[in-house]
Amino acid sequence: MRLLLLPLLLFLTISLNAQDSDRISKCFINGDAKKLASHFNESVEMNLPGNSGIYQKEQAKVILNKFFASNTISEYEIKHKGGSKQKSKFHIGKLETDKGTFRTYLLYNNVDGVMQIIEIRIEEE
Repeated sequence: MRLLLLPLLLFLTISLNAQDSDRISKCFINGDAKKLASHFNESVEMNLPGNSGIYQKEQAKVILNKFFASNTISEYEIKHKGGSKQKSKFHIGKLETDKGTFRTYLLYNNVDGVMQIIEIRIEEE
């Protein structure tokens, strides 16, 4: 019985990670700060062109929305992801806009059983 449960749990973990990646990618492709902010922790460390600091969830959403409003997005792709099995995960992506190409970095922590974004960086390449 244990031999059957282990592959099932592994499959579910991989599926959930893939779903999170898909949701995050869609938020970037659509420039949807509101949906992306739904994945934020109560405070988020941000480093975006023109803004750097630790912000409350609502402030971070406004800052990210301004970035999306001033950069028309043409493509987003997650290039690399990793982290620990239990505590934290990260995504590194490539964001192409009308104003240039940006490298994205998102760091997640497990907060009360839910993976939440605690850090987001968008840096010019």
